[in-house]
Amino acid sequence: MKTTWVNSSSKDAIILKLLDNYEESVLTEFKWTPFRSWLTASLPTEIPTHVLIYSYYKKLINKGENYPIYGKMFSFYNFSRQLISFAKEMALYKISIADLPSETSSDKELKSLLQLCLKENLSEKNLADLIEKDFDLTNIVTTHPFLTDYFDYSLHKKFVEQGIESINLFDVTPKSESYRHALNPRIEIESIAQEIIRDQISAQDILIICADSSYYDVIKQIFDRYKIPHGFAHKSHLSRVAVAATAYLNCFIKKDVASLIHAFEQNCFSTSINNPCLNYINQFIFKLEDCTYEHHTISNELNQELLNRNELSLLLEEEKEFNLFIQKNADIINLILTQNNPKEILHIVFNQCVEHFKNTEYFKEVYTVKNTIEELSTYLETMDDLLYLVDCLNQTMVNEESSVLGRVGITDCTHPLPSRKRSYVVGASQRNFPAFSSYSGIFDESYRAKTPFPSMQDRFDAYMNQLKWIEHSATDELYYTYSVLDYQGKKSESAFEIESKFSSIGELNCNSNNYRFIEKHTLSPEIAQSLFFKDDLLHGSISSFEKYFECPYAYFVNYGLRVNEQSRTELAANTIGSIQHAILEHACRTYGKDYAKITREEMLAIAQGQISLLKTLLPKEVLKINCIITKMIDNLQISFEFLADMELNTSFVPSHFEYKFTSTYFEHIKINGYIDRIDFASNLLRIIDYKSSSKSITETSFKAGLKLQLLTYLILATKEFDREPCGAYYYSLKNDNIDIAAAKVTRGNLVEFTEEDYHQNFMKNHRLSGWTFNESELLDYDGRHCVGIRTSSKGLSFTIYDFNLIDQVLKELYQLLVDKLQQGLIPVDPVEGACTYCKYQTICRFKGEQRKEKALVYADCSLKKGSDTDEMES
Repeated sequence: MKTTWVNSSSKDAIILKLLDNYEESVLTEFKWTPFRSWLTASLPTEIPTHVLIYSYYKKLINKGENYPIYGKMFSFYNFSRQLISFAKEMALYKISIADLPSETSSDKELKSLLQLCLKENLSEKNLADLIEKDFDLTNIVTTHPFLTDYFDYSLHKKFVEQGIESINLFDVTPKSESYRHALNPRIEIESIAQEIIRDQISAQDILIICADSSYYDVIKQIFDRYKIPHGFAHKSHLSRVAVAATAYLNCFIKKDVASLIHAFEQNCFSTSINNPCLNYINQFIFKLEDCTYEHHTISNELNQELLNRNELSLLLEEEKEFNLFIQKNADIINLILTQNNPKEILHIVFNQCVEHFKNTEYFKEVYTVKNTIEELSTYLETMDDLLYLVDCLNQTMVNEESSVLGRVGITDCTHPLPSRKRSYVVGASQRNFPAFSSYSGIFDESYRAKTPFPSMQDRFDAYMNQLKWIEHSATDELYYTYSVLDYQGKKSESAFEIESKFSSIGELNCNSNNYRFIEKHTLSPEIAQSLFFKDDLLHGSISSFEKYFECPYAYFVNYGLRVNEQSRTELAANTIGSIQHAILEHACRTYGKDYAKITREEMLAIAQGQISLLKTLLPKEVLKINCIITKMIDNLQISFEFLADMELNTSFVPSHFEYKFTSTYFEHIKINGYIDRIDFASNLLRIIDYKSSSKSITETSFKAGLKLQLLTYLILATKEFDREPCGAYYYSLKNDNIDIAAAKVTRGNLVEFTEEDYHQNFMKNHRLSGWTFNESELLDYDGRHCVGIRTSSKGLSFTIYDFNLIDQVLKELYQLLVDKLQQGLIPVDPVEGACTYCKYQTICRFKGEQRKEKALVYADCSLKKGSDTDEMES
């Protein structure tokens, strides 16, 4: 019987290769084993590494004061792991403590710590002694496995030099080689898949060597889609069972809500947690103890100003789901809260893993976790000790291997498979190839350079020597490929070791369907009538009509199909905006034109009811709410500084606030809405619309139907109150930073800015933005408060818009809207910027070019009196 050294990942493929070479149907004289397993076969049973690390960790945990540099790291699993690992290497190479550096305080502490390590029962000591003896190499055969450990490599090389029987699986030379690139990894793999099918190469004749393990998932997705049979010789991932076990263990250790949620998200239990329940927990639950009784936070009497019907309904549903959740899981939660015995906890966690992962797919993982728990259970005495087990389980990796026989063999650079007709080395960029791993951490390359350990150059040479198997992995064609960009758009360079072999780098050919079918969505007039019209009238708000001009399809989904996101109460801009509007409305009703005199205390008192509701609905954000409300009041006080000055320089008086209207002024349309503020002066009328950010309006945006609201308000208000229009303006409640230079140059002299200069800049930045329709000095005495009004040597100068013409533009735009909707025209045709925050992108999946805004009516006609051009005021 011959003992053959072979990596377990390539065993089946190598056996098949040898059967083919020997022209036999059975190999009876071979016994297969990995090289390191053969070495350690005659040694006493080794103490599991994690037990060894834990034993050492317990020795160190109370000695931190004696080690000022590394003492604070003693509680970390990885620190003890690195020390034990390095001590094992020292034992293997017979390196003594005296051989270690001691130049610095750090070196001396490490030396002391390693001295403690070497007193442990390290199996490497026995192996080092055993190697000094002569091995019986009779009936030993090697297939030249890839040995990443330099010690194993050196010993194997020594045996080969002594004349051990050798089977060379890589004695071929490819007939052709090339180096090619693609745009990104997905195109790279898809090109290869298409090439395999196009060339009609059998799957069993293809070998794919991944220089980057992240390619595994991409290969699986694409090869599954192309129906190309494939198998992975070596693919490792974090143990699913270990992840679940650590999640459950953390529940007992931390006893907090976050750990419980994580455990349910990892499917540790037979029941699950749904999104409504999760939303309720994230919003209202602070402690795990709060999950032991039913909650009734939400009531139907909640203030409707901040909580609409949909939000209230959603919260009630979430509360119901949470109460059902705690009913189903009361036993689990109580067990987590009351159990503090480490031994009992381990028993509970393991039994839960066995119960939950009954599937044979997880048998090996359950067995691995079982061994780890059993081996450590006798040593774990306190709840803090369980944290060590969590760290240990978090390191548990499993190999997901599948047969490569009769299918495309997929492996990486360090797990060779026998040569095939065609071989692809994918992901072979400078970043990934040759991918030699240098030492890092406490015992990095700079530390090892000061010891008798093998040099980095020796290890690199050994690695590259073994990597030569790739050059002989194909009998016909050997292709190296890489992508020039990753998924984040970062550039990748070609690998020097590969590029130097070729005179040029080609491009992978990937056929793709570039034909993009854009469906022009339409509805029949009957369906359009039933969706959008009621009693032959188009109902809606002005902002909804603006949505149609932004993108007809988004309007259809939102207002035709009534597809809306679940409305959630949150600390959003519109929530704060509603509080600001309430304060402004109350101030104007109470003080009239002197509303800016309202005090900070009064503003807080007005907002208190809504603030209290916010704190009830968002108990975890109380501090954030307090900060935002404070900032909001500060901003309002700054705004009132401007508004107070404006009121002193105008005859207009606030007359109506949050004015609710319903109008059928425009034919076939019924508009509903609120006007923030309507001011009167003599027979004149002015509209002011409060905004939380800066807004402006241009002729193009107005004629394109994108800015209808302000001017529609003005038209309807003048008809409602039978007054002459004077102006329609936005006022921004947001106080942006104002950039002002430290000084200015006047007639060649450097003059510092004065307080008056700062005040003028402040006033200019806060002006009302909109359009003016009457050259009345009643609007702004000194011309400093409205865009479009300014002072000149002859007095005030106005930019005036034609009100009657604007009335006509609005009528034509609304008629255009009605006509298009009656015809059922709902194309996916967004204007620039419409898709940025659109919540319906996953429905339309628009990939085309957004259109620029352009006038739909009166394109060649200026709306300004005495002007032929569309001028943007600033």
